[in-house]
Amino acid sequence: MRMTNVMISVLVFFLSDFARAACGISVLASDLNVEWDLNWTSLAISIQVSKTDPGTCTFGLGFTQGGAGSYVRQAAGTNGNIHYQVYKDSGKSLVLKTAPDITSANDVIMVTMPAGGGPQVEMYYFDIPFAQATTPTLVPAGTYTDSFVINVYEGNDPTNFADPPDASTSVNVNITVPEMIDLALVDTGGVFQPTATTKSIDFGTLHTGKVARFDLRLRTNAGYQVTFSSANNGNMKHVAGSTLIPYTITVNGAQADLTGAAPVLSSSGQTPLAGLGYPIRVEIGTLPSFPLAGQYKDTVTITAITTD
Repeated sequence: MRMTNVMISVLVFFLSDFARAACGISVLASDLNVEWDLNWTSLAISIQVSKTDPGTCTFGLGFTQGGAGSYVRQAAGTNGNIHYQVYKDSGKSLVLKTAPDITSANDVIMVTMPAGGGPQVEMYYFDIPFAQATTPTLVPAGTYTDSFVINVYEGNDPTNFADPPDASTSVNVNITVPEMIDLALVDTGGVFQPTATTKSIDFGTLHTGKVARFDLRLRTNAGYQVTFSSANNGNMKHVAGSTLIPYTITVNGAQADLTGAAPVLSSSGQTPLAGLGYPIRVEIGTLPSFPLAGQYKDTVTITAITTD
Protein backbone atom coordinates (compact mmCIF):
# COMPACT_ATOMS: atom_id res chain seq x y z
CA MET A 1 0.00 0.00 0.00
CA ARG A 2 1.34 3.36 -0.94
CA MET A 3 1.19 6.13 1.69
CA THR A 4 1.00 9.85 0.87
CA ASN A 5 1.97 12.43 3.45
CA VAL A 6 0.02 15.69 3.35
CA MET A 7 1.27 18.74 5.23
CA ILE A 8 -1.26 21.32 6.10
CA SER A 9 0.06 24.80 6.86
CA VAL A 10 -1.96 26.98 9.14
CA LEU A 11 -1.35 30.69 9.05
CA VAL A 12 -2.19 32.51 12.23
CA PHE A 13 -2.64 36.29 12.14
CA PHE A 14 -2.28 38.39 15.26
CA LEU A 15 -3.92 41.79 15.43
CA SER A 16 -1.72 44.42 16.99
CA ASP A 17 -2.49 48.00 18.05
CA PHE A 18 -1.18 49.19 14.69
CA ALA A 19 -4.10 47.51 12.97
CA ARG A 20 -6.69 49.18 15.17
CA ALA A 21 -9.32 51.19 13.35
CA ALA A 22 -8.59 54.92 12.93
CA CYS A 23 -10.05 57.39 15.42
CA GLY A 24 -12.73 58.56 13.01
CA ILE A 25 -12.21 62.23 13.75
CA SER A 26 -14.64 64.79 12.35
CA VAL A 27 -14.46 68.57 12.63
CA LEU A 28 -17.32 71.07 12.71
CA ALA A 29 -16.13 74.62 11.95
CA SER A 30 -18.36 77.56 11.05
CA ASP A 31 -17.71 80.01 8.24
CA LEU A 32 -16.33 83.39 9.31
CA ASN A 33 -18.49 86.44 8.59
CA VAL A 34 -16.88 89.54 10.10
CA GLU A 35 -16.95 93.30 9.73
CA TRP A 36 -13.75 95.30 10.01
CA ASP A 37 -13.55 98.92 11.11
CA LEU A 38 -11.14 101.07 13.06
CA ASN A 39 -12.37 99.58 16.34
CA TRP A 40 -11.51 96.01 15.30
CA THR A 41 -10.43 93.45 17.91
CA SER A 42 -9.35 89.86 17.25
CA LEU A 43 -11.87 87.03 17.60
CA ALA A 44 -11.76 83.72 19.46
CA ILE A 45 -13.28 81.06 17.20
CA SER A 46 -14.52 77.67 18.40
CA ILE A 47 -14.18 74.33 16.59
CA GLN A 48 -16.02 71.17 17.59
CA VAL A 49 -14.18 67.87 17.18
CA SER A 50 -15.73 64.41 17.50
CA LYS A 51 -14.52 60.80 17.16
CA THR A 52 -16.04 57.39 16.56
CA ASP A 53 -13.30 55.38 18.30
CA PRO A 54 -14.19 54.80 22.00
CA GLY A 55 -10.52 54.86 22.97
CA THR A 56 -8.15 57.75 23.62
CA CYS A 57 -7.18 59.61 20.47
CA THR A 58 -4.50 62.26 19.87
CA PHE A 59 -4.39 64.36 16.73
CA GLY A 60 -3.46 67.76 15.33
CA LEU A 61 -5.46 70.39 13.47
CA GLY A 62 -3.55 72.09 10.66
CA PHE A 63 -4.70 75.18 8.72
CA THR A 64 -3.99 75.66 5.02
CA GLN A 65 -2.72 78.91 3.51
CA GLY A 66 -5.90 79.89 1.69
CA GLY A 67 -5.91 81.68 -1.62
CA ALA A 68 -2.78 83.71 -0.86
CA GLY A 69 -0.58 80.65 -1.34
CA SER A 70 1.48 81.64 1.71
CA TYR A 71 1.00 82.11 5.42
CA VAL A 72 0.65 85.84 4.83
CA ARG A 73 -3.05 85.17 4.41
CA GLN A 74 -5.35 87.57 2.62
CA ALA A 75 -8.92 87.82 1.36
CA ALA A 76 -9.59 89.21 -2.10
CA GLY A 77 -11.97 92.03 -2.97
CA THR A 78 -12.91 94.03 -6.04
CA ASN A 79 -10.54 96.88 -5.18
CA GLY A 80 -7.69 94.92 -3.60
CA ASN A 81 -6.97 92.57 -0.72
CA ILE A 82 -7.22 92.64 3.04
CA HIS A 83 -4.80 90.67 5.19
CA TYR A 84 -5.98 88.32 7.91
CA GLN A 85 -4.34 85.68 10.06
CA VAL A 86 -5.25 82.62 12.14
CA TYR A 87 -3.34 81.91 15.33
CA LYS A 88 -3.03 79.13 17.86
CA ASP A 89 -2.76 81.57 20.78
CA SER A 90 -4.65 84.64 21.97
CA GLY A 91 -1.35 86.53 22.03
CA LYS A 92 -1.23 86.20 18.24
CA SER A 93 2.33 84.94 18.06
CA LEU A 94 1.84 81.36 16.77
CA VAL A 95 0.61 81.19 13.17
CA LEU A 96 -1.29 78.00 12.35
CA LYS A 97 0.06 75.91 9.45
CA THR A 98 -0.50 72.56 7.79
CA ALA A 99 1.64 69.70 6.50
CA PRO A 100 4.29 69.72 5.11
CA ASP A 101 5.07 73.09 6.74
CA ILE A 102 4.59 71.94 10.35
CA THR A 103 7.87 72.01 12.28
CA SER A 104 6.62 71.89 15.88
CA ALA A 105 3.52 71.75 18.05
CA ASN A 106 3.43 75.56 17.84
CA ASP A 107 2.20 75.29 14.26
CA VAL A 108 -0.91 73.18 14.98
CA ILE A 109 -3.66 72.71 17.53
CA MET A 110 -2.86 69.46 19.31
CA VAL A 111 -5.86 67.63 20.77
CA THR A 112 -6.22 64.58 22.99
CA MET A 113 -9.72 63.18 23.37
CA PRO A 114 -10.15 60.79 26.30
CA ALA A 115 -11.60 57.32 26.07
CA GLY A 116 -15.34 57.44 25.69
CA GLY A 117 -15.25 61.23 25.38
CA GLY A 118 -17.94 63.03 23.44
CA PRO A 119 -17.57 66.12 21.23
CA GLN A 120 -14.86 68.52 22.38
CA VAL A 121 -14.42 72.24 21.72
CA GLU A 122 -11.09 73.72 20.66
CA MET A 123 -10.25 77.38 19.98
CA TYR A 124 -8.25 79.34 17.44
CA TYR A 125 -7.87 83.09 17.00
CA PHE A 126 -8.74 85.16 13.95
CA ASP A 127 -7.27 88.61 13.39
CA ILE A 128 -7.08 91.33 10.76
CA PRO A 129 -3.75 93.08 11.44
CA PHE A 130 -4.53 96.75 12.04
CA ALA A 131 -1.33 98.12 10.52
CA GLN A 132 -1.83 96.23 7.27
CA ALA A 133 -5.44 97.42 6.99
CA THR A 134 -4.45 101.07 7.44
CA THR A 135 -1.08 101.39 5.70
CA PRO A 136 -0.32 103.26 3.53
CA THR A 137 -4.03 104.10 3.32
CA LEU A 138 -7.21 102.67 4.78
CA VAL A 139 -8.38 99.47 3.11
CA PRO A 140 -11.14 100.28 0.57
CA ALA A 141 -14.75 99.67 1.50
CA GLY A 142 -16.17 96.45 0.10
CA THR A 143 -16.48 92.71 0.58
CA TYR A 144 -13.45 90.42 0.73
CA THR A 145 -13.51 86.63 0.52
CA ASP A 146 -11.20 83.67 0.98
CA SER A 147 -11.33 80.10 2.26
CA PHE A 148 -8.98 77.76 4.07
CA VAL A 149 -9.09 74.11 5.07
CA ILE A 150 -8.66 72.64 8.54
CA ASN A 151 -6.85 69.29 8.22
CA VAL A 152 -6.88 66.52 10.82
CA TYR A 153 -3.67 64.49 11.32
CA GLU A 154 -3.81 61.58 13.75
CA GLY A 155 -0.75 61.01 15.92
CA ASN A 156 1.31 62.43 18.74
CA ASP A 157 4.21 63.93 16.80
CA PRO A 158 3.26 66.92 14.63
CA THR A 159 6.64 66.84 12.87
CA ASN A 160 5.58 63.51 11.31
CA PHE A 161 2.23 64.76 10.02
CA ALA A 162 1.91 64.28 6.28
CA ASP A 163 -0.76 64.55 3.61
CA PRO A 164 -3.26 63.22 2.89
CA PRO A 165 -4.97 64.21 6.14
CA ASP A 166 -7.23 61.83 8.02
CA ALA A 167 -10.13 64.29 7.76
CA SER A 168 -10.70 67.91 6.74
CA THR A 169 -13.28 70.69 6.62
CA SER A 170 -13.40 73.97 4.73
CA VAL A 171 -13.96 77.42 6.24
CA ASN A 172 -15.16 80.35 4.12
CA VAL A 173 -13.93 83.80 5.14
CA ASN A 174 -16.17 86.78 4.40
CA ILE A 175 -14.93 90.20 5.51
CA THR A 176 -17.05 93.32 5.08
CA VAL A 177 -15.47 96.76 5.27
CA PRO A 178 -18.10 99.52 5.46
CA GLU A 179 -17.61 102.98 4.06
CA MET A 180 -16.03 105.18 6.72
CA ILE A 181 -15.54 108.93 6.83
CA ASP A 182 -14.49 111.24 9.67
CA LEU A 183 -13.37 114.83 9.84
CA ALA A 184 -11.55 116.78 12.51
CA LEU A 185 -11.15 120.53 13.01
CA VAL A 186 -7.75 121.12 14.59
CA ASP A 187 -5.22 123.88 15.07
CA THR A 188 -2.92 124.53 12.15
CA GLY A 189 -0.51 121.61 11.88
CA GLY A 190 -2.48 119.55 14.42
CA VAL A 191 -2.96 115.79 14.21
CA PHE A 192 -6.22 113.99 13.52
CA GLN A 193 -8.46 113.81 16.57
CA PRO A 194 -11.71 111.82 16.11
CA THR A 195 -13.55 113.87 18.73
CA ALA A 196 -12.52 117.28 17.34
CA THR A 197 -15.69 117.86 15.32
CA THR A 198 -16.42 121.40 16.47
CA LYS A 199 -14.33 124.55 16.62
CA SER A 200 -15.03 128.05 17.93
CA ILE A 201 -13.22 131.06 16.48
CA ASP A 202 -13.01 134.20 18.59
CA PHE A 203 -11.89 137.16 16.49
CA GLY A 204 -11.89 139.57 19.43
CA THR A 205 -12.32 143.12 18.20
CA LEU A 206 -13.38 142.94 14.56
CA HIS A 207 -11.80 144.88 11.75
CA THR A 208 -11.74 144.52 8.00
CA GLY A 209 -9.27 141.88 6.81
CA LYS A 210 -8.81 140.15 10.17
CA VAL A 211 -7.87 136.48 9.67
CA ALA A 212 -8.16 133.23 11.64
CA ARG A 213 -6.65 129.92 10.57
CA PHE A 214 -7.06 126.23 11.40
CA ASP A 215 -6.93 122.86 9.64
CA LEU A 216 -9.58 120.43 8.51
CA ARG A 217 -8.35 116.84 8.52
CA LEU A 218 -10.39 114.26 6.61
CA ARG A 219 -10.10 110.48 6.94
CA THR A 220 -11.97 108.05 4.70
CA ASN A 221 -11.75 104.73 2.86
CA ALA A 222 -13.96 105.82 -0.06
CA GLY A 223 -14.49 108.72 -2.44
CA TYR A 224 -15.83 111.80 -0.68
CA GLN A 225 -17.38 115.24 -0.90
CA VAL A 226 -17.25 118.03 1.68
CA THR A 227 -19.69 120.94 1.76
CA PHE A 228 -19.81 124.12 3.88
CA SER A 229 -23.13 125.69 4.83
CA SER A 230 -23.42 129.05 6.64
CA ALA A 231 -26.50 129.81 8.75
CA ASN A 232 -26.33 133.46 7.60
CA ASN A 233 -24.99 132.94 4.07
CA GLY A 234 -21.44 134.02 4.84
CA ASN A 235 -22.23 136.74 7.33
CA MET A 236 -21.85 137.12 11.08
CA LYS A 237 -25.06 138.51 12.54
CA HIS A 238 -25.44 140.74 15.57
CA VAL A 239 -26.77 138.62 18.44
CA ALA A 240 -29.43 141.23 19.32
CA GLY A 241 -30.08 142.85 15.97
CA SER A 242 -29.98 142.44 12.21
CA THR A 243 -26.61 144.01 11.38
CA LEU A 244 -24.41 141.72 9.29
CA ILE A 245 -20.64 141.55 8.88
CA PRO A 246 -19.44 139.51 5.88
CA TYR A 247 -16.59 137.02 5.88
CA THR A 248 -15.08 134.46 3.53
CA ILE A 249 -13.68 130.97 4.07
CA THR A 250 -10.85 129.70 1.92
CA VAL A 251 -10.20 125.94 1.87
CA ASN A 252 -6.87 124.74 0.53
CA GLY A 253 -6.44 128.02 -1.30
CA ALA A 254 -9.90 128.16 -2.91
CA GLN A 255 -12.85 130.21 -1.69
CA ALA A 256 -15.60 127.98 -0.32
CA ASP A 257 -19.21 128.06 -1.39
CA LEU A 258 -20.97 128.67 1.93
CA THR A 259 -24.45 127.81 0.66
CA GLY A 260 -23.83 124.05 0.78
CA ALA A 261 -24.87 123.77 -2.86
CA ALA A 262 -21.47 122.81 -4.25
CA PRO A 263 -18.77 120.58 -2.76
CA VAL A 264 -15.76 122.45 -1.46
CA LEU A 265 -13.62 119.30 -1.47
CA SER A 266 -14.05 116.08 -3.44
CA SER A 267 -11.86 113.16 -4.39
CA SER A 268 -11.78 109.42 -4.97
CA GLY A 269 -9.72 106.80 -3.19
CA GLN A 270 -8.61 106.35 0.38
CA THR A 271 -6.70 108.50 2.84
CA PRO A 272 -3.98 107.64 5.35
CA LEU A 273 -5.01 106.80 8.91
CA ALA A 274 -3.87 110.30 9.92
CA GLY A 275 -6.20 111.79 7.34
CA LEU A 276 -5.55 114.45 4.72
CA GLY A 277 -4.95 118.00 5.96
CA TYR A 278 -6.63 121.02 4.38
CA PRO A 279 -5.74 124.55 5.58
CA ILE A 280 -8.74 126.75 6.41
CA ARG A 281 -8.56 130.56 6.32
CA VAL A 282 -11.39 132.73 7.61
CA GLU A 283 -11.20 136.43 6.71
CA ILE A 284 -13.45 139.26 7.86
CA GLY A 285 -14.89 141.29 4.98
CA THR A 286 -15.52 145.00 4.80
CA LEU A 287 -17.27 146.23 7.93
CA PRO A 288 -20.30 148.48 7.44
CA SER A 289 -20.01 152.15 8.45
CA PHE A 290 -20.67 152.55 12.15
CA PRO A 291 -21.65 148.91 12.86
CA LEU A 292 -23.74 148.22 15.92
CA ALA A 293 -21.53 147.46 18.91
CA GLY A 294 -21.80 143.98 20.42
CA GLN A 295 -21.27 140.36 19.53
CA TYR A 296 -21.63 138.91 16.04
CA LYS A 297 -21.98 135.20 15.35
CA ASP A 298 -22.49 132.67 12.61
CA THR A 299 -22.56 128.89 12.49
CA VAL A 300 -20.98 126.94 9.65
CA THR A 301 -21.90 123.30 9.21
CA ILE A 302 -19.25 121.17 7.48
CA THR A 303 -20.63 117.95 6.02
CA ALA A 304 -18.50 115.09 4.71
CA ILE A 305 -20.07 112.19 2.83
CA THR A 306 -18.76 109.18 0.91
CA THR A 307 -19.57 109.01 -2.79
CA ASP A 308 -18.61 105.45 -3.83
